[in-house]
Amino acid sequence: LGCGVWGGSSVWHPGNILESDGILSAVVDNDFVTTGDARFDLVTLAVTSSTIPCAPGTRDRLMGAAFGALTDRQREAYVGHLLLRILDWPIRGHRTDEINFWLDQADGLVPA
Repeated sequence: LGCGVWGGSSVWHPGNILESDGILSAVVDNDFVTTGDARFDLVTLAVTSSTIPCAPGTRDRLMGAAFGALTDRQREAYVGHLLLRILDWPIRGHRTDEINFWLDQADGLVPA
């Protein structure tokens, strides 16, 4: 599929990814998956993919699929909500490198 295994707390790994002809078709049992708008789940997958190695072009395609059809308002809401969730534990643990990484990511994820 173009991305490696994520070593974080998520269960996103080859055993939980369904693909068809090399194309991602589903992620099963992802820690971040919620009920509601499935586009938020795709945004979560795309944003958290920045922490794993991917083949050239894979992340760009994933980001395009996740954000392509969103309005600026939806993008801001989804990214804001996701980053609050992601930053919770690094803030509690005083992990400034991780906090700074995600804040830098946020700058590129929301419209200026």
